[in-house]
Amino acid sequence: MSDCTHPTGIYLVIIQLVYVIFGKCEVYGFRCNNAAPATNGIFKQAAISAESPRNGVHVKTSPHASTVDEEQYLITSPLFYLNSEPHIGHAYTVVAADVIKRFKLMQGQNAKLLVGTDEHGTKIEQAANAIGKTPIEHVNYMRSKFLEMFSAYNVSADVFVHSSDEAHKKKVKGIFDHLLKKGDIYEGLHRGYFSPKEDLYYPQSQLVNGKSPQGFDVIEVAEHAYFFKLSKWQQELKHLLYSNPDFIIPSSRYNEALMLLEGPLPDVAITRRNCKWGIKINDEDTIYVWFDALLGYLHDYTIGDCGEATSEDGNVENGIKAGFGNTFAYNAINVLGKDILRFHALLWPALLLSLGLNVPKQLIVHGWLLNKGEKISKSKGPAIPAVFTENSDVARFTLMTFGAFGDDLNYNNRRLKVAKSQIVDLFANACHRLTGLLEQRQIVEIQPPSAPDPRIADIIEMLSQLEIDVQVSRLDMYINHVCDIAAQMNKYQTEQELWNVMDEKQFRKKAHIICQGLTLVAFYIWPVMPNVATCTLNRLNPIFHGSINGHVITTKGFQVIENIKNFTFRPVHGDAIL
Repeated sequence: MSDCTHPTGIYLVIIQLVYVIFGKCEVYGFRCNNAAPATNGIFKQAAISAESPRNGVHVKTSPHASTVDEEQYLITSPLFYLNSEPHIGHAYTVVAADVIKRFKLMQGQNAKLLVGTDEHGTKIEQAANAIGKTPIEHVNYMRSKFLEMFSAYNVSADVFVHSSDEAHKKKVKGIFDHLLKKGDIYEGLHRGYFSPKEDLYYPQSQLVNGKSPQGFDVIEVAEHAYFFKLSKWQQELKHLLYSNPDFIIPSSRYNEALMLLEGPLPDVAITRRNCKWGIKINDEDTIYVWFDALLGYLHDYTIGDCGEATSEDGNVENGIKAGFGNTFAYNAINVLGKDILRFHALLWPALLLSLGLNVPKQLIVHGWLLNKGEKISKSKGPAIPAVFTENSDVARFTLMTFGAFGDDLNYNNRRLKVAKSQIVDLFANACHRLTGLLEQRQIVEIQPPSAPDPRIADIIEMLSQLEIDVQVSRLDMYINHVCDIAAQMNKYQTEQELWNVMDEKQFRKKAHIICQGLTLVAFYIWPVMPNVATCTLNRLNPIFHGSINGHVITTKGFQVIENIKNFTFRPVHGDAIL
């Protein structure tokens, strides 16, 4: 392992530069444990309705919309289901979530990434039985495979949730008991059509030629169940979506969610009697996996049996809020695939409303990865394995450049080779060339010139476009724009023919311009390729002058990048970037 990819080297460079340049930015390493960080809550208590401008028009915001400090973010991937090993679609989702989290960090915001595994349900029990294992043995093995995937893609997870954890089960049971006492959960008879392959129930109106919407066989059932009153929250959900068109992106998924609200919302059966492996509420009934898994997003909450929580005035609802805590709340951004939009757009916010908690700030919904025109999934047969043989940066770059984020995208294994070549050409060669020339001339330090170069000012101005790309979750466009900047710097270096510049002053001036540009490119690409960015910074070795308050710049966000004109560089021609 080269120095520039060693964890120590990564952290020294990123912590030094990001902390000095971006002030409040903090870099989180990959940490997989069952205990949440010492925070008190994720979603803040519902705020008072307010008027807010949107696209020049004042609209009344939902009283339940997230109103917490804009600097606090919790980015989540779904809790991945452990009936079989991870495939490339899982990697696509979690890498996208990690890119967004890292970008928030680069903006100087407090951002955490929550990942996890959904470990209950009939399909897991069946998968375990098929190989002669107990469910927990199967789950432990599959969980290890997902952890390997997170590590292989350099996913910087801060919180790891697994739903078979005792603390999680106690929390889910407590929430169930509380909502039952409140009347938002009730007993009834569940009639519908069960798809064993999907572990989902459908009403007759959703069947297509007697099969599930995905084309799987179904069985007609009628059984006792507990229901969550989704219908109770239909108007609040409508108000939430109509008053906040950015709640779900892209707009096609937002419109899909609106269509789901056009007709009466049915109440949702949240227990099963045909499942033994799960959270039992009595001898016969087991919590449905989606009710179970969605509550995993509340992992940071420190309350245990919230059904017993009460405030000083004896009010259970206030006790729930007090137990969950409101002192360190986050704007939650849920990253998910389009096939689970219904649960996240309807059931998830309704559960939070029922608990008196804020809904997420945003749902970011991507399309499917397709193989020969069909979704890559476990239910469709053998899936493409999650882990590439290339290093993590090449794999991350490849996934995020398959096409327009949000659309269905065709998987092409040739893309990996093309991506690696693109990374070398755009991000490695220019830096190698520059530091090699500086070593030949025995130049150990490049001081900033007396006047800034307009080319660097143009690159800094690109930041506003990059922020827009992330705001609308066009991660592919973000990468394309960074690649354009890298191409500009490569072109400048070629046009200037630095190797032929004999005048020492002119050589140093041009070299400083290239150092500035490559440093900006490294910062911009860090959310996608952290190791490539770190190796670049290790080579360029920028030293900042003119710091504020001693050595830390307190200005938030990318604004302080404008100070790059004051950087001194002490380049080192070392190990290869890729």
